[in-house]
Amino acid sequence: MKIIQDYFISQLDRYYFDNNECSYKKGWAQLDTEQDAHYFGMWINPTKLRIMSYMEGDIVERQFDNVEELIQYLTNMNQDGEYARIDPGLTLKFKQIFIDLGLDIFFHKQFMGC
Repeated sequence: MKIIQDYFISQLDRYYFDNNECSYKKGWAQLDTEQDAHYFGMWINPTKLRIMSYMEGDIVERQFDNVEELIQYLTNMNQDGEYARIDPGLTLKFKQIFIDLGLDIFFHKQFMGC
């Protein structure tokens, strides 16, 4: 894994990313955690193998070398008590990308088997 972007922007909130940079239309899904709030959010892009995080203005984008590395990162988050769950949205084609990569093990329960 490598960090490909690491910067700070003031006067933003997570909803900027939800609706713009990390929207479903742009290939991103919300990566829900117990920390989610207006000042914190995470998103995952299954085709680019990237995770974007926003925390109080700090923005970090991580690039994973392969899906196994991404799965390990998410597994570590869960083992550390951060509860990482993917919200693949309602588009079946987009959801299938996660399933094909084996990332559906991180879906919220309501998305399992749908």
